[in-house]
Amino acid sequence: MKPLPPDFPLAEIAALVPPRLIGSSMNPAEVKKMFRVLVDFLQANNLTTHTLLRPNEIPAEDFIIRAGDLTPQGLNLFRRGVEKWIGGIDRGKDPRDVTPLKRALKKIRQRNENEE
Repeated sequence: MKPLPPDFPLAEIAALVPPRLIGSSMNPAEVKKMFRVLVDFLQANNLTTHTLLRPNEIPAEDFIIRAGDLTPQGLNLFRRGVEKWIGGIDRGKDPRDVTPLKRALKKIRQRNENEE
């Protein structure tokens, strides 16, 4: 798979806040909460190349997660787990339920161990 340029946007709050996302029932505060949960998971699992948000910091409307913000495993998680997690939220699951992210990360790390 071709590597992404470091400035490639993977997720941005502005793209998910209505009215930009037609049919979205999430308000800006809910989108920011979702991003906070995602960033906390990424940082707690050492999947970022630097601190994206400080503890208790609320992401700004223009907050973006870019390819260069993530480690190779973090990028892999975006490809394999984040979409499932967001899909669950779209179906009414609590954003704090990061089970899909945990499962995807476990598979990624097991695959990496087997390749070593």
